[in-house]
Amino acid sequence: MCVIDGKYWEVSGAVNDIRLVVTDIDGTLVPNHGHEPSPAVHEAIRRLQSAGVHVAIASARPAGYAQDLVSAAGLHGPQVIDGGATIYDFDSGEALSKKWFDVARLRKIVATLQQHALVIDAFPDFKVVPIEVFSIDSIVEPAPYVYAKIRESSHDEVWQALMPIAGIDFQVVAVEPGYEHVQVCDQAATKQHGVERLQRLLGVSAAQTLAIGDADNDLALFAAADERVAMGNATATVKQAATYITDSVDDDGWVSAMKHFGL
Repeated sequence: MCVIDGKYWEVSGAVNDIRLVVTDIDGTLVPNHGHEPSPAVHEAIRRLQSAGVHVAIASARPAGYAQDLVSAAGLHGPQVIDGGATIYDFDSGEALSKKWFDVARLRKIVATLQQHALVIDAFPDFKVVPIEVFSIDSIVEPAPYVYAKIRESSHDEVWQALMPIAGIDFQVVAVEPGYEHVQVCDQAATKQHGVERLQRLLGVSAAQTLAIGDADNDLALFAAADERVAMGNATATVKQAATYITDSVDDDGWVSAMKHFGL
């Protein structure tokens, strides 16, 4: 049993001593941009929780965009959101840990991104603003990350422009034909760092952690877990880094992975 801010979470573990399952959302727990896990995935989550295994998301989604899915999946206790910048308890609505940009760093990053972005978000609550009406003066409080939609063809140019800014991490969190959705966070606020903070909160080690994902930004998630599962629909890079490759998200690969590990 673990105590966090006066709350208790049972974290005991299965036979193989996996005590924490950390999962990406889109393309892993649900099909891309889905809002609810399949009945089979939902039942697997319930079974894990009943066995004392903590199940948490590790997602680029902010709290407001993850809330419905967390509720639909029946997840409880600390979750990793904002790409790793925030540990959040949806039951209480409390942020248990934050590694956010201050206003000065936000404005410096945004000033670099503005000339390439079509839309931008640099606010504590999810608020995407078209670049035509965005004002850097509207950034007046800390935020977990800077999000932007850019043209795929400008990826290298954007990263080269951002590189002189110390202490940041640049990730592509979603793609669509001709465009990338990118997220810039503190270099200590990736999925890896968010999961490591969650592990410390729960008293769980990397050896007791299973991570599951599909996209290249889940490589940071994999860095915090000894057991690493790639979905059947994962990128080649993610599959190469995995200790096990399961079925695709459309074939309930999440459930198959849990069964493979005896969970």
